[in-house]
Formats: sequence, C-alpha cells, structure tokens
Amino acid sequence: MKTRLNLWVVLFTLLMFFSCAEKKESEPSEKDESKAQMESRILDSNKALFQAWNDQDMNLIDQHMAEDFVRYQNGEKTGEGRQAYKDLMNQFLTAMPDMNFSYDSIEVIGNKTYTQWTATGTQTGKFGDLPPSNIKTTVHGFTVGTYNDEGLNTKEETYMDPLSFLEPWGYTLSPPAEE
Repeated sequence: MKTRLNLWVVLFTLLMFFSCAEKKESEPSEKDESKAQMESRILDSNKALFQAWNDQDMNLIDQHMAEDFVRYQNGEKTGEGRQAYKDLMNQFLTAMPDMNFSYDSIEVIGNKTYTQWTATGTQTGKFGDLPPSNIKTTVHGFTVGTYNDEGLNTKEETYMDPLSFLEPWGYTLSPPAEE
C-alpha cells in the first residue's frame, strides 16, 4: 500500500512538472513579443521606403531612414545620408516619372530585410546625358536593408544588373576594340 502511494506521488509530481513545462513553452515571452514588434516595425519601414519611390514622397525618406544612412549598389558604396538618397530618387524619377516598384518577396530576419523586387518605368525624361527615349524598361533586383533599434534604415545593399536596365534604351555590352 505504501509503495502504491509513493508511486502515485511520483507520477503526480512528474505530471505536474511536465504540464507546467509545456505551458511555459507555449506562452510567448516578453522577448518574443518585443522581437515580433520590432520585426513588424522594420517591415513597415521597408514597405514605406518602397512606397516613397512609387508615390514620389520624399517625406517618407525622412521618416524611415536614419541620418547616417549608407547605400551600396553591387558591393560599391554609392551614397551617404538621406539627401544623397533623395538625389538618387530624383535622378530616376525625373527620367521615369511612372517608375514603380513591386515586391516579389520580403523577409525580415532580426534587424534586416531581404527584398526581391521588380522596377518598371518609361524613360520620358532625361537620364543623365541620355535624351528621353519613351521606352519602357524593367529591372529585377535584391536589396538587403539594415535597421537600427528605432526601426530606421541605416544601410541598403542593392544588387541589380544595370545593363538589363539600360538595354531597352539601346545600350549594349561591346568587347574592347582590338589594336
């Protein structure tokens, strides 16, 4: 009888231990909730920066980009600060006022976004030294965005093929001239 009672006590104790442990695992911790909130804020900021291009809204840059922002394209540093980014936007939007970005996929992992995108636009304005061609172009790219604790973009690393962007306007890749 005493052995049976001890067995029941042991079984009850084990049951309580494992059921409490299960409950703790299924409840989200404050850390998990904080991480989810941060990732949501980063995702919203990332989408707002793409919206800035589509709506030609420079105010969104000020709201979602850190002052010490740095931009890289294809591994090379191409700009620092919000104003440099706005200048880049102006260059493209002057040439292609109908420029539009769409997302093919977006992932948030930690403080980074990974966005695969497609941009289209018709060159109705001057692009650098190029006169308007009235030709539509499409380019696919991939951007890694890094965000600070406030959810502001501090770094953009964009990868795209500039030749595929310029080919519809008549540019080609030519081999070097032989001597």
